[in-house]
Amino acid sequence: MPVSQKPHAARLTLVTSAGEGDARNASGQLDWSKLMARAQDGDRQAYRTLLEDIEPYVRSIAARCFKRAIDVEDAVQDMFF
Repeated sequence: MPVSQKPHAARLTLVTSAGEGDARNASGQLDWSKLMARAQDGDRQAYRTLLEDIEPYVRSIAARCFKRAIDVEDAVQDMFF
């Protein structure tokens, strides 16, 4: 089946940092795509904010994959460094 016919194909959206202003979406949550674009343009605060916001999410995924706390921590550290 060609990619265009897949019913649940992922959709990508191009986001640029120019003129984006606040990195929050309409519901008040941080918009990771805006933070990523700003971080790629050299915005160190956007990069720090992105990592701080993503860390709990990454940790929860690691906790589902590993039983030992040390393995969870290693996975999180590997993800960010």
